[in-house]
Amino acid sequence: MSVATVKARLALIQKNRITGVKRSFAQGPNIINTGDMPLFINLTKPAQHNWEILGDDLDQETRLYLMRLYVLPAGNGIPGEAERLCEPFFDRVRDVFAGRPSLEGLAGVQQAVLLGDSGVTLMDYPVGNFAYWGIEFKLQVTEYIEVIYAANE
Repeated sequence: MSVATVKARLALIQKNRITGVKRSFAQGPNIINTGDMPLFINLTKPAQHNWEILGDDLDQETRLYLMRLYVLPAGNGIPGEAERLCEPFFDRVRDVFAGRPSLEGLAGVQQAVLLGDSGVTLMDYPVGNFAYWGIEFKLQVTEYIEVIYAANE
């Protein structure tokens, strides 16, 4: 399986299974349209590889994905509104991913575990220099990847 395939599945699950999510992106868009909020953007983070557990031709890769939920631009709304809008997503995201430990049967995925979240926080987006209220969820995905060796290796 590839990182792109996992991120595409994350985006599909977020958009179709988490109540209240308007859009979800496997890769970051050029801009964030506030009319699309709440929206998820998935980021690829470091991985660990274990070549010993399954033999020489199988890699057990455990990779971290950051699922950033952008809910409201900083400075918008009334006092307390950002937290009020974010809070329902703690349970929704937990329940959706707890119920899909293989990301809905994605080939190669052995386990997807929600490790935690940031709480309600201000997050930036690299394009446009704006800050947004939202939540960053950490998902750890373990998958088995078959390695095809070159001839004579």
